[in-house]
Parts: sequence; C-alpha cells; structure tokens
Amino acid sequence: MEQLISNGPEKVIFLDVDGVLNSNRSTEPTIAEDMVKRLAHIARKTGASIVLSSSWRYEYARHINPESDYYDKDVDFFITMLQKYGLEIVDTTPLSYINGSNSRPYEIRTWLAGRANVKRFVILDDEFWRWNYLEDFVVCTMHMASGGITTYGLTDDDAQKAVDILADKASIQKQLQEEKEKIVEKLLKQYGADDIQIIAACTDMPLDEVCDIADRIEKAAEEQKDKEEYKRMLQIGRVMAHIAAVYRMFKHPEWVSASERNVVFNACEVDQSKFNTKLWEKEAEKCAILECYKHNILPEWAIKELGLTEEEFHKNEPYSSIDIDNYESAFVVTDIPEERLEELYQEHCQR
Repeated sequence: MEQLISNGPEKVIFLDVDGVLNSNRSTEPTIAEDMVKRLAHIARKTGASIVLSSSWRYEYARHINPESDYYDKDVDFFITMLQKYGLEIVDTTPLSYINGSNSRPYEIRTWLAGRANVKRFVILDDEFWRWNYLEDFVVCTMHMASGGITTYGLTDDDAQKAVDILADKASIQKQLQEEKEKIVEKLLKQYGADDIQIIAACTDMPLDEVCDIADRIEKAAEEQKDKEEYKRMLQIGRVMAHIAAVYRMFKHPEWVSASERNVVFNACEVDQSKFNTKLWEKEAEKCAILECYKHNILPEWAIKELGLTEEEFHKNEPYSSIDIDNYESAFVVTDIPEERLEELYQEHCQR
C-alpha cells in the first residue's frame, strides 16, 4: 500500500516551462523575466510551492546533481531567474513511460497520490493534454490572438486565474475525489460492472472504491425501478377509482342529475371531447371494462372496484385486442409531481 506523505507544501504550482515562461517555443529555449515575475506574484500571493512538471525535468535533475559534471546553460539561467525573485523548485513530477496526451496528467496524478497534505494546486501548461478531472485546475498559457495568431506565455490574466484557483476555500482533494467518482460512475453506466477492474486501473481509483460506486449505482437503479412501479400503481389506482365513479354514475342515473355530471367528469379527470355519453348510457359495463383494459388494470381488480361478478365481467369484456387498440380512452392519466411522489414513496417504504 502506498505510504501517505503527511508533510510538505499545502499549495502547489505544477510548472511547465516552454510556452509558460517563454513566449515563442520555436526558438532556442529562453526564460522571459516578466513571466517569472508573474510566477513570483502567484507564489507570494498564495504561499504555493513550485513542482516542476515540464519536460525540462530531465536536464534539471542532471544539472543540479552534485555528483554529475553535466551543465546546461538554459537550466542554469532558469534557476538563476527563479532565485532572483525568491523562487525555488521543491520537487519534480516523476518521469513515466506513458506517451501521448495522457503522460503529463498521469505524472501529476502520480505525484499527488498519497500526498494528503496538498489542499490546493494549479497546473500552468500551454498544451491540451487529456486532463479529464484535472481540467478545473489548469491555466492554459496558449492564447489565440487577433488574426488567428497563437501566442504563448504566462500573462497577467493567467496569473490571476492561478491565484483564484489556489485561493479556493474548497478542499481540492475532495473536489478531485468527487470529479473522479463522476467519471467512474459514467464509465460504469456505459460499460457495466464486468469491466470494473479496467475502470479502476484507468482512473487510478482503488478497486474497493469502484466496487462501492458500482453497488451504489445498482442500488439507485433498483430504487428508481421500485419508485417507477410505485408511481404506476398510484396512477392506475387513481384511474380505477375514477372509472368506477363514472360507471356508478351511469348505472345509477338517479344519484346525479344531468347538470351535475360535469362536476363528476372534472373530479374524475375525464376528457369530455373523447367521452361517448350515449355509449356509456347504453353499455356502461362494456365502456368501463374497456377503460380498464386500456389502462392495463388487472381483471380481478376491475371486478372488485366495479362491483361485478366474474360472469358479468367476462360477458362484457372486449372480444379481441383490436377492440382495445381501437378504443380511445377518455380518462386522463395525470403525472405526480416529483416532490409529492418522493414523499409518498418514502412513506410507503417506512410501512
């Protein structure tokens, strides 16, 4: 198990050199003093330490090695400029064998892994690596100028962005974990739990944590399925009660006057433009049973709520599915507001 590092800087600047501390990457590497000043402003304003993430790491390590005779004039000038403004490199990110657009993000993640002391960090870089969940902590120093001209180098605006990121009061480790969990959750939903070990390896997340997220997704999916079924039953129950009420009104016309029918229709959410009054007056049983079939209400339930015998029900049920398909329901199925559904569902679960 990787050992946690409990001491060290709480705020870190991951520093690229070419395109950050110089403005033209096509010429021989040099260091622009105005850009070093801006770097110093970030460090002084935030108290952050500098970790070298640039490809200059190899030459830098050889240059400062007291047992080596290697000398690099560009690295020497780089160190001199940093010292002039009270800056120093406290560490470098590890060299990796990963190539391509994943290499630098991987090296930064590797350096961060296990360093619980790091609360905030910013990445100064001029290239579009595959940052993924590190994206929110990147200040890109490649800029598109007017006329489509690309310029490089740390600007005043870049420096302010870096200060803002480092001054964020939220825990960076917590943000990283949340972003990483979102990526893992998305991958699990897309590829399923069969690829759980691959997902853990690709996201640098411990397998047990990925398993916990997979369990949480499965539990949430089951709960959502239960909630949808509960919602469907609530809606069917409401429609069944409405069908039964209208059925009784037509079976017992003496209960409700013709002028009062509209009150019942409105209370039972009936679309009167689709309601065939004459057919209901003539064959109320058949109409009510058709409505039940149209809304997928079980025959046993319909028999009970309509007060019919099995013989009466089967005598009046539709002859075929064609009759059901051709019938247009007049009873509206209204949606249940999400907040109300949640309240009812939680009450249901507690019973």
